[in-house]
Parts: sequence; C-alpha cells; structure tokens
Amino acid sequence: MTDHGANYDSEKSTVSLRQYVESLIRESDKRNEAQFTAAKEAVAAALAAAKEAVAAALVAQDKLTSAAFVAAKEALAEAQIQLTAYKAQSNEWRATLTDLINTLMLRPEILAMFSGVNKNAEELGKRVSALENSGQFGRGQAEASIADRTKSQWNFATILSVITLLLLLASLFLGKKP
Repeated sequence: MTDHGANYDSEKSTVSLRQYVESLIRESDKRNEAQFTAAKEAVAAALAAAKEAVAAALVAQDKLTSAAFVAAKEALAEAQIQLTAYKAQSNEWRATLTDLINTLMLRPEILAMFSGVNKNAEELGKRVSALENSGQFGRGQAEASIADRTKSQWNFATILSVITLLLLLASLFLGKKP
C-alpha cells in the first residue's frame, strides 16, 4: 500500500509541475504581448509624427526657398525627437527582444536588415547634406520658381526616406522581414 501512495504522490507532483510550467508559459505570453503592444503604439506615434511632417512639407512647398528649407529642417528635428522617444521606450524591453532575436532569427537575416537600414540612413544623410549645400537664393523670378520646385521635391524625398527608415525599424522590432 505504501507503493501505491508513492505513485499517487508522484502523479500529484507531476500535475503540479505541469501546472507550474503552463503558468510560466502563460505569464511569458502575457509579457510578450504587452511588449509588442508597446512597440506597436510607439511605431504608431512615430508614424503619426511622420504624417504630420509630410503635411507640413506639402504646405511649405509654395513658400520661398529659404522658408522651405526651414520647414524641412524642423520636420527632420521632429522625426529625430520621435525616434529618440521610441528608442528610449524600447530600452525598457531590450533584454526580452534580444532573447527573441537570438532564438527566433538567424544572424544573416539580422545583418541583411541592418544593411538596409544603414543604406537608408546614409542616403538620408546625403540628402540632408545636399539640402544644406543647395540653399542659395534665386536670381530672378524664373530661377526662384525652378529652385522652389527642386527644393520641394527634395523635401518630399527626404520625408519619404524618414518614413521608410521608421517602417524598417518597425519591421525590425516586430520581427517581420522588409
């Protein structure tokens, strides 16, 4: 009869262990869901800020060349502020994301994604540099009009690059391939 009691205790401890493991899995799922929800909200905020920046750039395209340059610089500063805020929030759950990346993604995939982000960042830097170097006043009404159109095109392209960069970062943190 003592053998039967030992088996019963063994079964009871197995059930308890199973319940414990299942509760650990549920808690882990809840934490992961909360982290991905926070990332989704941060990306939505960054995209909303980028949308506002695009709207501001479209309004500014009819202004003088110097006014368009100032608007683009402000839009870039706003996007940088939003990106900084997003990075600050992402630092809170960086350890969990590191574990997920190490267990769910292969290193070559991560390197390919970062390569794309780096190319976009370099292109954005070149475009901003080109904007700063081409900020000359027009020589006559026709030249001013052509320069204004060119500046507007650069502003739109710069903002699209910022949006692309944000989308690539979002896909990186949400585990999707670009």
